[in-house]
Amino acid sequence: MPNFSLSSKKLGKTKVAQPGKQNIFWHRSEVAPPPKNFTPGIIPVLKQALLKSHAKGQTIRAALCYEGMVHVATEWWDMGWGCGYRNFLMACTALIDQQVQPLYFPALDQPTPPGVANLQHWIEDAWDAGFDEEGAADLKHKLVGTKKWIGTAELYVALLARGIPSQLVDFPRVASSADAVLTWVERYFTSPSSEAQAVSVRAKVKTSVDDALRGASPVVLTDRMPLVLQHEGHSRTIVGFERLKNGSINLLCFDPSKRPNDQVRKAALAYFESARSHPSLPASSTSLRKQHGISPSKIINHVLHPLHYKDNKEHRSQAHASTSPGKKRRSDEASDTENMRDIKRVRGGLYAPQGQAGGSSGVIVIQSDDSEDEIQMHEARSPSKSNGDSNSRSRNTAQDASELVTVDYAKALDFFRLKPRKVGRNDKYQILYFPLEGVLSEQERWARRVVTSEVVH
Repeated sequence: MPNFSLSSKKLGKTKVAQPGKQNIFWHRSEVAPPPKNFTPGIIPVLKQALLKSHAKGQTIRAALCYEGMVHVATEWWDMGWGCGYRNFLMACTALIDQQVQPLYFPALDQPTPPGVANLQHWIEDAWDAGFDEEGAADLKHKLVGTKKWIGTAELYVALLARGIPSQLVDFPRVASSADAVLTWVERYFTSPSSEAQAVSVRAKVKTSVDDALRGASPVVLTDRMPLVLQHEGHSRTIVGFERLKNGSINLLCFDPSKRPNDQVRKAALAYFESARSHPSLPASSTSLRKQHGISPSKIINHVLHPLHYKDNKEHRSQAHASTSPGKKRRSDEASDTENMRDIKRVRGGLYAPQGQAGGSSGVIVIQSDDSEDEIQMHEARSPSKSNGDSNSRSRNTAQDASELVTVDYAKALDFFRLKPRKVGRNDKYQILYFPLEGVLSEQERWARRVVTSEVVH
């Protein structure tokens, strides 16, 4: 069976980090300051940049994922092979911080918390327990201590073993316009989740579509989890989308191989510190969720898109149907089935060492074909201290947002954009998404031990 596995061989000899450094993990609940390759607060900064773009008539509308997620960049010791691991850590920062499923926190934190090296153990432990036998064989049952590339299928297995439900979506034949991927992502961020429906019912919200339209922002922060986007050779985390005045859609992504510049990081950390110091401010919806279980963006989405929920429910039902025993894919055509099996094992890093291109039979090693995918390790300086301003930590979030004005907001926004032309350069994609359903029982985990996916054409 042909596949696109990129990880049956170790990458070349490189420096090895100390064990402690291989498992550094940080999320917003941590008391300690974030490590230099962890940047919280970028989602609110990105929202401000999008609002400025909207004010200039460039961005028509946009939606962003849960604001509590953190950008996580690769470091010197995992350059070239760590993108899958870092995307996993980014997803975990959101899954641990969100309040819809509070049991995700202990499920992910115990007995060993997320980390690059720990993730390798998670995956091997899942294999040993009987999960994803095909993937285990593909990677020769050995991952711990290697620099093998992993993909979204491995992330699915690692999370499944911890009881965290996720779903894989394959795009086996992506046109140069990338419409299938872009449309799916737009719908994901604009359709209300089942949890949003439950919240609106509990709150007994009485409003009209006109009321919602009058109060709706062109840029919306949602409670949606980020998406992991995988193609041959690399993966990114999708944090939202924007639709431009010409009708085109840009994906908004956190690329683990690219660190935000100093000014963006400084603005993001200012947002984070402000939200931490003043959790009741509107910029942080966490306090509203904790106190009332209500998210305004969910309510607006429910009012604006009542039919989307019904469609989404049917969409999920079809997805679950496609994962029943003996039905790895929905298509009845043999050629479609072959395409689905091809893409199920997409993995990625950013380069392959000399002498490994070609690899073993059935293994395709993909060189990075885009200069924009090169490692960019700009060291982020710590935010400068205020000169004599004893009230600097008391500024509200709106004032912190003004720090982005000192930055070229268009350049800052462009840093996170993944444009249709670039998406269309790859003809196969796989997305991992998180429906925020309850923690799975042992029986439910075992029932999903064979990796399956939904297919979108």
